[in-house]
Amino acid sequence: WEKKAFTRIIGDWVWAIWLRQTRQLLLIRDPQGYHRSLHYTLQNNFFAFSTAPKGLMALADMPRAMDQGALADFLILNHKALSNTLYKGVQRLEAGHVLTLDAASGNISIERYWQIDVTKRIIYRHDQDYVEHFNELFDQSVRARLRSCHPVGAFMSGGIDSSAVATTAAKQLALEGKSLSTYTAVPQAGFNDSAPWGRYNDETPLVNAVAKMSPNMKTHFITSEGMDQFTGLENHLEQGEAPFRNPANRVWMENIMQTAAAKGERVLLTGQLGNFTISYDGSWSLANWLKSLNLIKLFWGIKQLNGYRERDLAYITKNLLAKPLLPAWLYRNLVACYAKRPFFWTSNSLIKPAFAEQMQVASRATEAGFDPYWQGFSCSRAMRKQLLSGNNYSSDMHEGWRAAFGVDLRDPTGDR
Repeated sequence: WEKKAFTRIIGDWVWAIWLRQTRQLLLIRDPQGYHRSLHYTLQNNFFAFSTAPKGLMALADMPRAMDQGALADFLILNHKALSNTLYKGVQRLEAGHVLTLDAASGNISIERYWQIDVTKRIIYRHDQDYVEHFNELFDQSVRARLRSCHPVGAFMSGGIDSSAVATTAAKQLALEGKSLSTYTAVPQAGFNDSAPWGRYNDETPLVNAVAKMSPNMKTHFITSEGMDQFTGLENHLEQGEAPFRNPANRVWMENIMQTAAAKGERVLLTGQLGNFTISYDGSWSLANWLKSLNLIKLFWGIKQLNGYRERDLAYITKNLLAKPLLPAWLYRNLVACYAKRPFFWTSNSLIKPAFAEQMQVASRATEAGFDPYWQGFSCSRAMRKQLLSGNNYSSDMHEGWRAAFGVDLRDPTGDR
């Protein structure tokens, strides 16, 4: 199979393989790369690699300097340059890629060994056939992530994705006489603020309803009482070696990991990528159906989405139809004219305009293929290909959590 063998491996992983016969070193990341990271450096005729940048910083010849351009990219949420890190001299191997180092010549080559084929179609005669095929693949994906020398737990909300992961895992663990602990973030005692239309604040009732389906599921509800955005921040920066993109989520997620670790659980299942696989609602297909004049599908798509997740006809027309189909130059001029800001990031980023200009973030964004105006997608499959082809900040963050809490996060919803 040679390098094609990597496409047959299920799960979250990174490999380093030394080929004695050819004197070559292979570094490989799994296709999604969501939970595993791999960094390397080539400095002064030596090569080194590590899961986290701090492993490389222990070397004497490392520059130990921040890449300010990469920092500027992070501040405007430009994560498209997947091989860049916040540190000079440190590169990240992209997900779904293999790096080959030839010991004789010192040459490095990097190639992609797998990516999502958006042209592939699976066609069955009956709807039930799709359900059975999905269940077969999903069972396999979950099973591959249950291997552990320690008890396994799971993040669980009241949504479809994490509930599907948890119930499937509980069913498989029951065959071995084992239980599954689930962890849910809930409001603190006395919280009674109203939720926006179409949303809810407390997932306890839904989680309890799902738990009734699995007698071996043990629910735990975590309130993060007495904690705030600064709790554990220094430890996170020390272990994760980067800022946290969604700081509102960090505290309860780390509290859950700390609680699970105290119970001896070293694996936590998640359903984070399910938004683009299991529970994806097809909303970015509307623009493509309108563009291709597939009006029947467009009609039924709008009918199904109307009123779903705070969407009404006005929202659908503006954000899912008109916005993605406008020419890029026209949309950008409209933003600049009516929103009175030259770039979209000026409304949601703390980056100083002078620093943004100095780092040439606009040209860096264009070069990386990043849209700072967030115009949206006119093709559903292209969108999911992009979002499921790996990112840089998530894997680094998960490596930091693994070092800090000794907990391995695994996501069956995004397996290739």
